[in-house]
Amino acid sequence: MLKKGLGIILGILVLILGAVCWMKLRTPEEGQKVDNYRVIFEKGSYCGGTRTGCMDLKISLENGEHRKMFASADDVTGNGYHTITDDHYLLRVCLDDQELNSTAYEISADLDTQLLRIYFTNPQAVASQDPVEIKISKGTIDQEVARIPAELTNGSSLAEFTSVSGNELARICASGIYLDLPVSASSAAPSRSIGSVRLQAGENTYILPFASQAASSPSPEESNVQSLLPAVASTNQELPDVRIYATEIPDWEAVDSLTLTSGAAGSLILVRKDQMEDLTYVSGAVQSQEADTLFVAGSDGCFYKAPVPEDLQDTSFTLGQSVDIFYQEKTPQPYGYDLRGVTAISTFIL
Repeated sequence: MLKKGLGIILGILVLILGAVCWMKLRTPEEGQKVDNYRVIFEKGSYCGGTRTGCMDLKISLENGEHRKMFASADDVTGNGYHTITDDHYLLRVCLDDQELNSTAYEISADLDTQLLRIYFTNPQAVASQDPVEIKISKGTIDQEVARIPAELTNGSSLAEFTSVSGNELARICASGIYLDLPVSASSAAPSRSIGSVRLQAGENTYILPFASQAASSPSPEESNVQSLLPAVASTNQELPDVRIYATEIPDWEAVDSLTLTSGAAGSLILVRKDQMEDLTYVSGAVQSQEADTLFVAGSDGCFYKAPVPEDLQDTSFTLGQSVDIFYQEKTPQPYGYDLRGVTAISTFIL
């Protein structure tokens, strides 16, 4: 009798364990169903120091067809939507009812599963616990078919960069870049003229096309703050049309310098704060230019002669233009110093 009772109890336990395992294996029931797709939030993080975040979204097709919910990598419109021509799905990142600037890349895809990485910025420096959601609409924004809560972890790791003057600041993390630039009282924010952002990590260079992500109507104290979504373009000389994703930029923590470039204003170089004291540089005003040589009156009262780096030899420097020249060594001359091993010249006009 006892054995029979134990057998019954054991059988019940087996059934319970089987049911639990069966339920856990039913992964298609996770996430939200949109037509023939299953949309699952995988993971996400937000960095308050850069006001940027990223999220992974897994989309599975359940009816055996082989069609993506969203077109791959580069099919992102200027307003941050993901669209495809077949079913016209729209993907947005929202904080309550406020739409955040966002872009997304296809990380991987097979016959019936697509993994997207979505980057977003928030001009309000929201904390990670605030209710960020992914909203999917079909046809028009008003036809919302899914609202997926984003459980974001705190991504606080970042590197800080500064200019020689210390007036300009940048922060870089895995999900984006934050810029804090001074604003002239007589002009618009200088960041609006920036064409690209160049990251230098050892011998590797990466260029990010600049897209301002500031609030549409920023307050005066916020008008100098910009957050950038991550990289798109590769600088490979042999393959100039090759595109890379932000997730493919290796070792963002190893970035040594950040250069803001503008056709009208020149370039502004920011270096890691923890490396600034190890750099040798001179600040001054341009006195003249002869071919690929620059003559500068230093702010220390000395006169300097410096070769112009190859990437700046097409630049026309103007009389009195402020420059910061980064070099490796200097040689005394009767007129002042010759600078040798010039690595960069910062020429940004604020």
